[in-house]
Amino acid sequence: MSVIYGLYMLNGHHIKQNLLDDMRTALQFTQPDSEALWQNEKVALGSLICFDTPESFKEQQPIFFEDDRKVMVVNARIDNRDELCGIFGISLIHRDNYPDSHYVKLAFEKWGIAATEHLIGDWSFAVYDKTSQKLWVARDHCGIMACYYYACDEFFAFSSSPKALLALKEIPKELNEFRLAQILVAWPGDGEQTCYLNIFNLLPGHYLTLDNAKPVKTKYWELTEQPDLILPKEQDYYDRFLEIFTEAVRCRLRTTKQVGISLSGGLDSTSVAAIAAIELAKQNKELFAFTSVPLYKDYKVPKGRNGDEGELAGLMAKKYPNIRHFLVNAEGYDPIECIEKAVDIFDEPMHAAANQYWIQAINDKAKEYDCNILLNGQGGNGTISWPTAKVKLYNQKGYKYYKHRLRLAYNSMHDFFFDHQVYKYPFLKYSDINPEFAKRLDLIKKMKEAGHDPRFEKVTGFKALNRKVVEQTFRNAHSIHYRKSLWFDANSLDSSSDFKVVHFCHSIPLVQYKVNSYNKILIKGMRNYLPFEIMNSTKKGKQAIDYPQRYENSVASEFEGCNILQNYTSQHIELKNYEIFSRRISISYLLNKIKQWN
Repeated sequence: MSVIYGLYMLNGHHIKQNLLDDMRTALQFTQPDSEALWQNEKVALGSLICFDTPESFKEQQPIFFEDDRKVMVVNARIDNRDELCGIFGISLIHRDNYPDSHYVKLAFEKWGIAATEHLIGDWSFAVYDKTSQKLWVARDHCGIMACYYYACDEFFAFSSSPKALLALKEIPKELNEFRLAQILVAWPGDGEQTCYLNIFNLLPGHYLTLDNAKPVKTKYWELTEQPDLILPKEQDYYDRFLEIFTEAVRCRLRTTKQVGISLSGGLDSTSVAAIAAIELAKQNKELFAFTSVPLYKDYKVPKGRNGDEGELAGLMAKKYPNIRHFLVNAEGYDPIECIEKAVDIFDEPMHAAANQYWIQAINDKAKEYDCNILLNGQGGNGTISWPTAKVKLYNQKGYKYYKHRLRLAYNSMHDFFFDHQVYKYPFLKYSDINPEFAKRLDLIKKMKEAGHDPRFEKVTGFKALNRKVVEQTFRNAHSIHYRKSLWFDANSLDSSSDFKVVHFCHSIPLVQYKVNSYNKILIKGMRNYLPFEIMNSTKKGKQAIDYPQRYENSVASEFEGCNILQNYTSQHIELKNYEIFSRRISISYLLNKIKQWN
């Protein structure tokens, strides 16, 4: 886990050393084991490297090509090392002699920028050609490694972390009101825009090209509808999934320290934990599992939800002796202070801000036990445990579906006759966005143009919706996990979003789901690996269920943010909906940061 950064001066300008110094200083929070910098009068490329895999100790960056024309910096964890060894004629017994960056270099030497299509794993890299004066900056297929950039007439700057860009006085810190509105109304967005105007996140499956002009983006990959994979028997799909998924977990266990997992009682993280425990047992290693549980016991549990997942998660430790299980109640973690810390970590507000206290507690606990890998099943909703209950309802039709549609129609008519503002702006039902702010941005029109349904009622094709769920994870969740990894020094790795796992899951014929009543069929492949109680649980976990009680006992509960929020949210701050409440707290902290910068 490393960071890369760089500058390209435009229109005859020369490198300003203070820009490089400011970027490098801003990235020192990663506490690198090694640093490297290459520069000439016009271009600079830097990397800060953390030794987190056995091979990373051999890292030597920047990387110079044999023709002495090109220089490269890399942030990578390559999964298809064995396949690349065959292509490049490297004996498998020498496979571990080379760091991941070496395979990126060999791939670029062979295919040029088309190397992006052949590298499987989590990576980003930058290559500068001294002769053609061309710069390439690329990001992996699934968007695990973040890459932010800024361009103006004087220079182009990029970095794995937005902190390197925000440290530059030359870059204006202007609020992107449209992105702020998206966060308020739970609209994921395209993943490219940030909360700062003109600072962008390079999209997954894209690379940038720059040659003394404006950067040009190129899409080299996207998740499209896959051809149906036809196998002889239904069981063959489950066996094939287990084979691919096992490799996806195994290749994420390379570490110099311990392996941990953020473990809930759900199907996704427990599936990852089962395979990880088996693979680590072969190495005589333990899996450290951390489960968030409530601190206060007088919470109310919504219908169909599980407020305490400790018992279900604990069954995994009973099934696999090498799992060391820890119940994390986040005692001493002030929920408001943790939201403020999260804004410092991510440099932006977040949708699920109320979860920050237990997320940070788990990461601190993992660090206490020397875990520099923290596995998760973040993308499992689109792979392991697809489809969701709502998708099943929409595809099965029947009485429950029509009852659901009738209720939606009734609610719509009620809003039309009795609350026309909510009918016109349906997101007011689940957001406290200021209606005048939404009107000024013409938010409804923008939603329609982008195909976003603010009522969340639109029925989409089964496979199209599956792709949408996965793409939203790629574009939004993964870069957040990466930035969290940098802060807590623990790689947040998601086997459920593995490139090959995603491809396989999207190649399963629709008929396989149809004949199984649109159930979560891939879980059948895990039936011998998960406890019976987890396999048959019908309740979904509800994290942060005791947030209201935590807030009432918070030393920061006298929150003052109304004045700075009044242009963007409704006037009164209430705890009635703690998700909305915590979200607006995070927004207020961002607005204060921007105010201080300016």
